[in-house]
Amino acid sequence: MAGSCGLTAPPERDGRELAVWAVARMAAALAEDTAFEADVTCVERGGTSIVTVAGTSAAMREREGGDPGVAALFDPAALLCHIGSLSARHSTRIGRRCVELELVPHPVWAQGAEGPWTSPEAEAVRLALDTATGFLLEADTPWRDGEPSHYTVTSLATPDPVAPTSSTPPARTYGAGWALGRMAATLLEPAVLTAHVTLDADVSDLEASTSAPTSDRTWAVTVTGTDSVERQLVLGDDPDPHAPGAVRRLTELLTPARIVGHLRRVHVVPGSGGRSVQASVRPMRTFPMSAWAPDEEARCRFTVDPATGVLTEATTHLGADCLARYRVTGLSR
Repeated sequence: MAGSCGLTAPPERDGRELAVWAVARMAAALAEDTAFEADVTCVERGGTSIVTVAGTSAAMREREGGDPGVAALFDPAALLCHIGSLSARHSTRIGRRCVELELVPHPVWAQGAEGPWTSPEAEAVRLALDTATGFLLEADTPWRDGEPSHYTVTSLATPDPVAPTSSTPPARTYGAGWALGRMAATLLEPAVLTAHVTLDADVSDLEASTSAPTSDRTWAVTVTGTDSVERQLVLGDDPDPHAPGAVRRLTELLTPARIVGHLRRVHVVPGSGGRSVQASVRPMRTFPMSAWAPDEEARCRFTVDPATGVLTEATTHLGADCLARYRVTGLSR
């Protein structure tokens, strides 16, 4: 894979670790610019067509309009926020090493998905992820009405991939792909954490909660706002999308994989050692929106904890105004 992503080669065995690697690879592609030319066969309800796509992955992310199924093949990070569960195994397509994924859309986070692959109306989703580029070489969704939605990359020309690099951030600098991959890995990593979070906001209307979340990734959070009063909440990756913004932002700190698919133009923050990234927000997103990326005019900055993937600091600006800034001032397992 491209060295800029900062990920190791995929695990040799099929299973959960390979699925974690796959979502990290999809996310890392968001920070890369890969030149390519591809032929795609599209089988949809309206029939079969063949298209040729050429350019770079960065230009593809900026493009609006066209076939959303084709766009998602070369910008798979957009699908991350809709994933519920995922299984993975090694495979090959068109002579290229890939990871075959069986995906179940998330019952809440995929409710607004309008794309052809991760809508909750899909009965099953099968993807083939090219390990070298992070592109999808195949995407297959048999719909509940029996009609197919099946796109296949029949040829793909790219520059020779660079040898994989270490998963440990280099001492000096590295691309934003590592931070995005670490954020995405929280999608499938169980964790039970305790945290103290300081908010630069008035949270006097934030009700304390100790209700048990149903997800495998949870934390007990002590929240301190501008009134210096501590409030305790127990949260997981199963929030009500209509919950208060403060609650949803705390949830996304815990599982920042839900943010990644809403971002574009991601860069490392200079002097951060590579653990902080800044990003803009992609247009034409679907509900539920990320609470940290609520508007396409927003500008975001995130700092990632390497051990847990939790965001230890998150800030969103809209113009000159700071919409939200949260800092994790204590974190333990």
